[in-house]
Amino acid sequence: VAVDDEDGRPKEPGPVERAEAAATAGSPASLSDLTALIGDRQKWVESHPKDAPSLAMLGTAYVEWARRSADTAYYARAEQALKRSLEAQPGERGNGAAWLGLAALANARHDFLAAKRWGETVKKQQPKAWNVYPVLIDAYTGLGDQKAATAATETFGELRKGVPALARTADLYRGNGWREDALATAREAADRATQPAEKA
Repeated sequence: VAVDDEDGRPKEPGPVERAEAAATAGSPASLSDLTALIGDRQKWVESHPKDAPSLAMLGTAYVEWARRSADTAYYARAEQALKRSLEAQPGERGNGAAWLGLAALANARHDFLAAKRWGETVKKQQPKAWNVYPVLIDAYTGLGDQKAATAATETFGELRKGVPALARTADLYRGNGWREDALATAREAADRATQPAEKA
């Protein structure tokens, strides 16, 4: 949370706060903000090696960095951070974030069956957690299960309104060959976008 400055105005959020806010909203962070978040979490877990949420966030950030930069060396770092997170706090004890990170990692590696298993495990525990549905959409799409991908996209849209859900819906329409619907939905997403990463 940004602290008020001397004039009483709220300070602009920094890159770490912007990356965290993007993740909370279900939107991608800019690469510069993602870099800042990774650096911040790396420093933090050096002195707090059993902080499961921070390790899960770091691992998931590594996955996103690898995916967007095509630097696959980060996949091994992601896996290590996510496993450390689960050692500190097992998924069965509420560490769904690490399981979701492993699902995202599996999707990035095109191991869609593993991604489906991790995602569905979280969904069983937290069926109303909107953040499980993007990884399930990717897994189902990768497996060619269009019916499950469509259902997951619809649930995501019900649980999480806004640009990320519209973007996923546009992708679904495009994948089904519904060009006009895809274009209209993508335009609506672009019109509603407020963050630079959402507009990209």
